[in-house]
Amino acid sequence: MKSSLKPTIIKISIVFVLIVALMTYFSGQIDNYLLPHVTKTLGGDGTLKYRLRVDTVVEQPPESKAYVLTIDFPVGDIAVSEGTFVSKGERMLQYEPQAFAKAKKALNDNVKSLEKDQQKLYTEYTLAKTKLAAQSALDKLMQTHAQLEAAQETYDTFVARFDSEGWILAGKDMEIASVSAEIGSTVYSGNALFYYAADTTALQIRFTCDRSLGELAMIGSEVTIQVPLISNGETVLRKGTATIIEKKNLENGVECTAEIKNVRLQEGEKMPTYGDKIIVETDFESQQYGHIVMKSAIHDDSYVYVITKDEDEKRYVYAVPVTIIAENDFYAAVDMTAESLPLVMTSSKELEDGQRVIVDD
Repeated sequence: MKSSLKPTIIKISIVFVLIVALMTYFSGQIDNYLLPHVTKTLGGDGTLKYRLRVDTVVEQPPESKAYVLTIDFPVGDIAVSEGTFVSKGERMLQYEPQAFAKAKKALNDNVKSLEKDQQKLYTEYTLAKTKLAAQSALDKLMQTHAQLEAAQETYDTFVARFDSEGWILAGKDMEIASVSAEIGSTVYSGNALFYYAADTTALQIRFTCDRSLGELAMIGSEVTIQVPLISNGETVLRKGTATIIEKKNLENGVECTAEIKNVRLQEGEKMPTYGDKIIVETDFESQQYGHIVMKSAIHDDSYVYVITKDEDEKRYVYAVPVTIIAENDFYAAVDMTAESLPLVMTSSKELEDGQRVIVDD
C-alpha cells in the first residue's frame, strides 16, 4: 500500500511545484497587464524661458513725456525748471526728507517683519509631527514667502529711485519741458511730477505682452526686433535691438514702449521710419529656480506623483503637493518637498496615492 502511494505523492509534488512556478511567472505577467504603466521625468534646476513674438509699427515720440511715480510724493525741494538741461545722475526733485526717511523705514521694517515670520513658519514646518500639520505650515510659509518677495521688491524699487537724501536723479540726459510739482505740496501716485522733452528723432515701438512677460520685460532691458526691408525688390528681415523705456499696466497685459537702437543694415538699405512694420521676437529668461518640471506632470495645478521603490525593486507612486511659482506653455517652476525623486509624466491608467505601478523607462 505504501509503495503504491509514493508515485502519487511524487506526482502531486511535481504538479504543486509547477503550479507555484506558473503562478509566480504569471503574477508578474498579470502585473504587467493590470498595473498602471507610467513614464517618468526628473525635472531639474534652471531658468524658464518665455517666447515673445508680436507685430507692431514704428511710432513718432510725443513732443514731451510725463515723469510719474506709483507712490505719493511730498515735495521737499525742486532743482529744475522749464528749459533746464540735466545730465544723467543730476538731482531734480526731492522727496520731503522727513517723509522720505519715514517711508523708507516703514518699508524696510515690513521686510524685516516678514523675514522673521518666514523663519518662524519654516521652523514649524520642519518640526511638524503630522503630514496635515506640515502641509498647513507649508501653505502659510509659501504665502508669507510671496509677501516677503513683494515687500522686498517694493523696498528695492523705492530706494533705487532716490539718493540718500531723497532726491530723484536723472536717469539720462534730458531737457525739462515743464514742472507740474510745487514745493510743499504732495503729488499723488500716477500724476506727473514734471514733463521732459522727448527726442523727436528717436524711433519707438509699442507692444503689449501678457503679465508673466511684462514682469520680465524690465525698463532698460533689450528686446530683439526684426525689420522687413526691401532689398533688390525682395522683402528681407534685418535684426536689431530696442531698449524698453516705459511700461504701463493694461487690462489685457503690459504695454511696453521701446526705443530702436540699431538695425543691422546692408548696403543700399535704410532705417525704418514712422508707420513701418516691426516684428518683436525675443526670449525672456526668468530668475533661477530650484525645481522645474513638465506641466504634464502636475495635476490640478496642485500636486505631482513621485515614484519610489521598496527593497524588492517594486515601484509605488505617492502624491506630493506643489506650489507653482512661474510657468510657460510647457514647463513650470515649483516648490515641492520631494525634489530628488522622479515624477510621473504620463500614466496608462488613473493613479491613486500609494498605488503600485510599472515604470516604462
